[in-house]
Formats: sequence, structure tokens, C-alpha cells
Amino acid sequence: MILYLDTSALVKLYVRETGSAQVKQQVNQADLTGTIDLTKVEMAAAFAKAARMKVLSPQNAQIAWQTFKTQWPSIYQLEVSGTLRERAIQLIWAYGLRSYDAMHLSAAHIWQGAIGDNITFGTFDLALWQAGKKSGLNVWPKNLETFFEHTEGDNL
Repeated sequence: MILYLDTSALVKLYVRETGSAQVKQQVNQADLTGTIDLTKVEMAAAFAKAARMKVLSPQNAQIAWQTFKTQWPSIYQLEVSGTLRERAIQLIWAYGLRSYDAMHLSAAHIWQGAIGDNITFGTFDLALWQAGKKSGLNVWPKNLETFFEHTEGDNL
């Protein structure tokens, strides 16, 4: 399985929250895990926000950030290109996505086209998940609308 993770999914590898165990399982089962190179910026923002909102202590946010930076080279990184940006613009108009969400969806489609095989698109953002599904990607989790109602074993 080839797995694309957006930031909402990738952050669950570093911050224990609902879905973390499932993301770890997916990554362990994947032959290759990738994301767009912009995700590094989003991850920094996510950890900093978690510290500001006191979801994580500043020390734990820094530990999560350092752990992520250490593992970042092992994640396949898709580069932003003109083609990717243009596709993202089309996806914004088609699905009403935010800019970085459209970049993730665009990257996943371009990666799938480049490798000539289906990828699994992992996101915990409902609007992005729905757009991924409507645009023909294999989305994960399978039933995000009900995922949080039926997930056990994770602590927020």
C-alpha cells in the first residue's frame, strides 16, 4: 500500500489523540508513506498551536517537533510544482477547499498518476476527506463521518 498523509493525519504520529493508533498501524502497513513538502510548515504550525492552546506543554511540543524533524527524511516528499499549484486551484473551485487542503489533494492525485497505481489518501479533515472521495481517491479512514463516534482506546 502507498499512503499519502495530510497534516491532520501525520500529526497523529507525534501527538496522542483520537486516531493515533490507527495512523501508526496504517504507516506500519504501508510500503511507502508520503506527503507534500509544505507539510513540514504545517506541522510546525500544528505543534506551536498545540503549545499555545495548552494541548501540549511547550516542552512536549518541542519534543514532538524534534521527533518529527528527525523522521521527516524517511517520508517521501512531493515537491510543489506549477502543475501541482494549477491542479490545486482547480480543486479549490471544484470542492470549495482551503488552499493547503487543495495542495494536499492535488499532490495525492499527481503522485497517484505518476506511479500509475492507487494510493490511499489519509486525512482526518472531513471536507478534505469528502473531496478526496468525490475526486476518486481511495480515502482513509473509510468512514470518517462516524470514525470519532466509534473509536476506542485513544486518549485526547
